[in-house]
Amino acid sequence: MKQWLAMVLCAVLLCVLGGCTAEPQENTLFITELQSAGDGNDWIELYNSGNRPVSLQGYYLSDNPDSPGRSALPAVTLPAGEYLVVTTGETLNFGLKAAGETIILSDPTGKTVQTVDVPHSVHGLSYGCVDGDVTRFAWYAAPTPNASNDGGMLLGSNATNEAFGVRINEAVCRNKASLYDRDGDYGDWVELYNTADTAVDLSRWQLTDSEDVDNRWYFPEGTVLQPNAYLVVFCDKKDRIDGELHTNFRLNGDFVSLYTANGEFCSGITCDTSEQDVAFGCDENGATVRCLYPTPWQKNATAKEAVQ
Repeated sequence: MKQWLAMVLCAVLLCVLGGCTAEPQENTLFITELQSAGDGNDWIELYNSGNRPVSLQGYYLSDNPDSPGRSALPAVTLPAGEYLVVTTGETLNFGLKAAGETIILSDPTGKTVQTVDVPHSVHGLSYGCVDGDVTRFAWYAAPTPNASNDGGMLLGSNATNEAFGVRINEAVCRNKASLYDRDGDYGDWVELYNTADTAVDLSRWQLTDSEDVDNRWYFPEGTVLQPNAYLVVFCDKKDRIDGELHTNFRLNGDFVSLYTANGEFCSGITCDTSEQDVAFGCDENGATVRCLYPTPWQKNATAKEAVQ
């Protein structure tokens, strides 16, 4: 017994003299979803992915790398597997910029544990991690605050197509030779495709590349897209519907969005002005790809590459 006690005391003494410390806990707090609501009520969702509670005391969120301690998180304990949504005005003293920015999460030691590069915000969408991977984010048509993103409709996914039927299938925002209108002009254009087995009435549906809800272009009454059919809309600021559809805006390399008559986000795609007559479209799985050959009014070209 005395020998055992001596061994224990010896181990304790060696630990003290050697500066023995406990292993640091692995960070389990992450940003999993965020949304720029467009009305000042922006929010960021946090998730504790670990198997033990985490105190948020000393954690910070910021949109400025030079000032990582901009907004302190509330001094609460987040249980394992639980979510917490923090909002502008309540916890955050900054809003999410419509033009896009980087959001930073730092721990009580001041270490940056996560950065999320948020692109140009889109009205009605949230930006969240995919399949639980906090290094991989994408747009969701159905935000899921305080819940897993698995229940949301990932942009371009089959769930989104099944819900609305129609999607933006292709877009060219520097058209010089791919398609001309009845005036002989080469305006920018987007192509819609009806993935459903039934016709879709597009009356009062809305197309826009702006966050301004009052500046959307409306499809005219009686516009119907038949099953598995395509529809090209010229985005050239001519704003007329005389046998061809022409919007009241041009494409400037921004995110183009399609909304239903009820204002629900339906589909969207990002186009790039860096090269002329290059289309951005959907592949067979709904993912955005760079199409080397524009194909208005028909299935997207097979010559394509993934968009990073």
